[in-house]
Amino acid sequence: MNVTREITFNAPPSVTAIAVGAWLIVAALAVLAWRRSGYNAATSCLEMMRLLLATFAVVTLCQPEWKEVYEPSERPVLVL
Repeated sequence: MNVTREITFNAPPSVTAIAVGAWLIVAALAVLAWRRSGYNAATSCLEMMRLLLATFAVVTLCQPEWKEVYEPSERPVLVL
């Protein structure tokens, strides 16, 4: 049996562009906050968590789907 597994994203290009743009804005704000704090280690951990949560939100907005296609190696049998 042949099995094909893949992840697909079903978001339209406009939603993808908005999501990536929002993530870039969050990343820029995180870097600015980290620089303003004087490169504090605690602030960097907080900003990394913020970026991780923003990444999860962006991936969720892009509607991911796990797709598996099963192709049987044998022909089906019909019993009458």
